Amino acid sequence: MLNEKTGAVLTVAFLLLSAVGGVATATAAGGTGDSIVAASSGDEAPLNETVSNADEAYVAGDGSVILVYEYEDSDDLQATSGHASMDVADGFAEFVMSQDAETDVTANVSLLATPDEMSADGAAVTDRPAPLKDLRFEFDSVQNRTVSESSMALNSTVAVPRDSQMSFVFFLLQEARTDGTITTDATSLTADGSASVQLAAQMIPDRSHRFVLAEQDETYTLEVEESYVLGAQEAGDWNTSERAQATLEEQYCEGVNTTNVTCDVSLDNYDLTEEDAGQRLDIAYTVTVGGVDAAISEAIVEGFAGPETNMTEAEAAELADRIENVTLSHVEAEVAVETGPAGGQQASVAWNVSLDGTDDLTLAYVDLLEQIEQTAATGPQTPDTGLPSGMFGVPLTDTAEQLREQTEARRAAGLETTSSWEFVLTTGQDATGEQFVANLNGAAASETTNWDDYVAELEDRELPITDSMRTALDVRTSGDRIVAEGSASVADERMFDRALTEYNRTANQTEVTEVIEAIRAADFEHARLSASVADGTTTVRGNLSVSDGTAISDRLPLPFSMIEASETNLDAGRTAILLDAGLESDADEDTVRALAFVGEETDISIPGEWDEESQPLLSLAASDGGTDDETDDETDDETDDETDRETETETDDGETETETETETGDGGGPGFGVAVALVALLGAASGAAVAGQRIEP
Repeated sequence: MLNEKTGAVLTVAFLLLSAVGGVATATAAGGTGDSIVAASSGDEAPLNETVSNADEAYVAGDGSVILVYEYEDSDDLQATSGHASMDVADGFAEFVMSQDAETDVTANVSLLATPDEMSADGAAVTDRPAPLKDLRFEFDSVQNRTVSESSMALNSTVAVPRDSQMSFVFFLLQEARTDGTITTDATSLTADGSASVQLAAQMIPDRSHRFVLAEQDETYTLEVEESYVLGAQEAGDWNTSERAQATLEEQYCEGVNTTNVTCDVSLDNYDLTEEDAGQRLDIAYTVTVGGVDAAISEAIVEGFAGPETNMTEAEAAELADRIENVTLSHVEAEVAVETGPAGGQQASVAWNVSLDGTDDLTLAYVDLLEQIEQTAATGPQTPDTGLPSGMFGVPLTDTAEQLREQTEARRAAGLETTSSWEFVLTTGQDATGEQFVANLNGAAASETTNWDDYVAELEDRELPITDSMRTALDVRTSGDRIVAEGSASVADERMFDRALTEYNRTANQTEVTEVIEAIRAADFEHARLSASVADGTTTVRGNLSVSDGTAISDRLPLPFSMIEASETNLDAGRTAILLDAGLESDADEDTVRALAFVGEETDISIPGEWDEESQPLLSLAASDGGTDDETDDETDDETDDETDRETETETDDGETETETETETGDGGGPGFGVAVALVALLGAASGAAVAGQRIEP
C-alpha cells in the first residue's frame, strides 16, 4: 500500500514554498541589511535573521509600498530567463524558468496534485544508439478496490560488428533463459523455476548437485546427490568412504548434537574414479536433524521470559509456538554443468520451494516488534533517547498492530498472489555474417485472487487502503529515435488531509502542528509542475492555488505577514514585492526608511514623485481594487493578449474535463516588464488569469 504521507509530499512542498514566496524573493537579492522592523509599530520583529534592503521603494497613495531589488549581472542570470509571482489575496503562486540545454533530447513531464489525487505523465525522445536495432518495453500496473495486477513485456534486438570488443561476449554466450512462478496465500508460499546458460566453449569440468530438504514431525531431512571433480586441496578428505563419512559428519553435525538436538549422516553412495580432469567424486548421503523446533522454542522461552524483557513465560511460549508452526514442507534445488552433444557447455539451476505457516512467522515478527516497544518503554532511558520507531517515525506498536490486522485480513479473505516470468536471450549472426545479433524477449506478470474481499476486510478493520493507483510505461524505437512515454497516478479521497494528519502525528512537534494548521486553513486546491526540453531549451513551469492565502501569511511574523504579492523577472534582473505597509498619506522618507527591507541606500519615491497611473507599478500597488479606469483598461488589454487555450479531455468515468493553459506575454513598463504585468492579471483583473488555470472539480 502506498503510504499516505508519501502521496502528499509534493503538495505540501508546494504549499510551503508558496507561503514564503515573497520572503524568498526578497532575501535572494543578496547581501545583508538592517534588522527587520515591523511597519505597524516601528518595533523590531522577533526574528534573528537579517534580509537585504531594497534598491528602490515606491510608496502608493493607499499606503502600500512596492520594494524593488536589482540583481547584479551573472552568468547564471544571463543563461536563465523567466519569472515568478505570488499573490496572497488570490492564493496563487506560479513560476516559469527557461535555460539553454546542450542536448538532443526532446522531453516533457508534468505533475499535478489535488486534495484527492496525484498524477504524473511525460514523454521523451532521443537518438537511438547504433547497436540498438529494435526495442519495445511495456509496463502496466493497476491497483484499486477490485483488482491488483501488473504486467511487463520486453522485445529487443542488439547488433555489434564482428570486430568490436563486445563480439566475444556474443560469440561465447549462445543462449540464456529463465522462467518461474511464485505463489503466496495467507498461510503458505510456493516457488518454482529454472535458469540456464548455453556457452559456445567448455569452461569447467562437468558437475551436478541436487539437494532436497523436507520437514516432518519436527525432523529435518536433507538428501544430497553430487558429482564433481575434486580439487587438489580437498582430495585427502574424500579419497575413501570412511574419510568421506567423517568429513560429512564434521560439516553437518559438529557442535549440533546436544541433549535436545540429534544429528545423523548416512552415506548412501560413494564412488571415486580417475578421469583426465582429475578424480571425480560421485556421492549421495542423507542428513537427519531432530529436535530443532523444540530447542528453538526452549531458547526463545528462556531468552524472552523474565523481568528484563517484560514478557511472561506464557507470552514467550506463544511466540515460540508461532515460530514452531512454520514448516519447510519441501525445498529442492538442482545445479548442473554439462557438455553439450555438439560441444560447448550448458549450466542450469532449478528450484522448487514450499513453505507453510508463513502467517505464523509474520505474527511472530509482530510479537517481537511489540516486545521491543514494551521493553524500550519500561526500561531506563537517557533524556535524549527516544523510543524505537518504525518507517517514517511511526511507533513500532502501531506498525506491529497494522501488520497483525493485515495478516488477519489476508486469512479472512483468502488472498492469493501469483507472480510469473519468462525471458529468453539468444545470439547469432546476421545474414551477412558481419554482425553478431542478440535478441532478448520476455514477459512477467503478477495477479491476485480475492483482492476485493481483502479490501473489504481491511475496511472492516478500519485499515488504510488507497482508492486507486496506476503506472504505465512504454519505451520503443521509432526509426533512428527512441520514444518513451509514461504516466502514474494515485487517487484517494482526502489523501492530502490524511497525509497532514499522519505527518503531524509522527512529527509530534508544536512547530509542525502550527504549520499544518495554517496549511489546512489555506484550503489547498491544486499544485502543478511541468518541465520540457525542446530545441536546446529547458523550461520549467509551476503553479499552486489555495482558497485562502491569507491563512498562511497571517501566521508569518512581521514584516513577512505584510507581503501581499511578489514578482521576479529574471530577464530584467528585478524583483518587486508589494507590502501592505499601512502608511499615512503624508508619510515622509524618514517614515518609509523605518520600514523593514528599506535602508539608507534605498531610493525612495513617495506619492507625487512618481507617476502611478502611467507605470505598471500602479497595478501592483493597487491590486486590492484601488486602480482607476485607465489602469483597468490596461489590465483588460493585457488579459486579452494572454490567450487562454482550453482543451477538453474525457476522464475515466466518461465526464468531460476542461484544462486551460495560460500563455503569458512579455509585459511592459520601464524596469519591471512581465513580472508586474502578471501581478496585474492576478490581482487587479479580479483573478481572471488565475481562474482559467484552476482545476475543475
